[in-house]
Amino acid sequence: MDSNDLWLEVSAAGQEAARQRAEPLGTPAAVWRAYLGGLALAGVLDWLGEAGCAARVWPGDDALPSFWQWVAGTALAVGERRLLVVAGEEPAADELCVPQEWIDIPTWAADYYLAAQVAPEAGAVQLWGFISHRRLKEVAVYDAQRRQYCLIAGDLVREMACLPAALHLELAEPTRAPLAALPTLPLGQARQLLTRLGDPALSMPQWTVPFGLWGALMAHGGWRQKLYELRQGLPEQRSVPDWIQAGVSPLGELAGWRRWRLRAEPEGTRARGLAPGAPSMGVLLTRPLRIAGGDYELQLQPVESPDVPVWRFELQAAEAGAPIPSGFVLRLLAEDLQAFVNNEDSAEQPVERLYVEVAVDPGDALTWEIEPEPEGFDREILWLA
Repeated sequence: MDSNDLWLEVSAAGQEAARQRAEPLGTPAAVWRAYLGGLALAGVLDWLGEAGCAARVWPGDDALPSFWQWVAGTALAVGERRLLVVAGEEPAADELCVPQEWIDIPTWAADYYLAAQVAPEAGAVQLWGFISHRRLKEVAVYDAQRRQYCLIAGDLVREMACLPAALHLELAEPTRAPLAALPTLPLGQARQLLTRLGDPALSMPQWTVPFGLWGALMAHGGWRQKLYELRQGLPEQRSVPDWIQAGVSPLGELAGWRRWRLRAEPEGTRARGLAPGAPSMGVLLTRPLRIAGGDYELQLQPVESPDVPVWRFELQAAEAGAPIPSGFVLRLLAEDLQAFVNNEDSAEQPVERLYVEVAVDPGDALTWEIEPEPEGFDREILWLA
């Protein structure tokens, strides 16, 4: 063991949280991968906090199962930097292997990769080295059979005390290497892939397609989550008409969506969600968002229309009467991220709300995005018809 290695003790609460996170994944390999990842996550978060680094799971805690289903590794956002914690269980810390997804999917790539060896029975985590994405791409050996990048301990920075500082430093050279763009997946091809790869009877679906197609599927948060749900045998989780009629699904609630019945408000008064059971004049779906240090609310509501279903997406500040700053944009995109006419509203000056109304046809699904990007944003697909 190198004298610079760092041993972290995982609290009983951290161990229990790791078990709870791992249980829903189903397959033994995924459960064990998630358990190791959860233990490493608990230890590293505590250590970074003690070192003065405010870290959070990227993109958010609710997204972890849809990553751990396929690959080892947990990404953390530390200020403007991203740190990827790679958890292993080998008794000797002499090689770091990182799944290709965390290296070659541009939106997944981190600034630094941290090697963590987990001792589950002892409830402990050993941190033994880290490396930048740029340096990893230069020195690692790519294993095409296992689709991972491997490097030896001598290629890593072993002084763990340097990592918190590195996460805050502005370096002359970029920490990330340039990456080739992934192929664009047409909507029809993506849905065919989801149907085929989502069959739970298909073992190791990621090995049945070229990495470019797999990476493009994983890079889209909504498709990644949909594939996870199909593999788990879950019923449709993001049908907005079902949410309106029967209540938000469990995974929808986990993402933050809530369903409210509205009562009549005086004309010109801003309608806000009320407790269930209030006199019904309609139904409103809401999701809280943290954007640029402020609290906001995304609202989704059906609009009366005699011809086709129409939905209204609206962004408001959480505090009644507070404005949305200039520069904010609310945008709707098709499932495959294609734009359409009148798909966005932007604030050229402070405004009370941003909204977009959209008519949908049977089988239509949309995804939303906001500029600046909300904290913990992970793209989701909402079925509207």
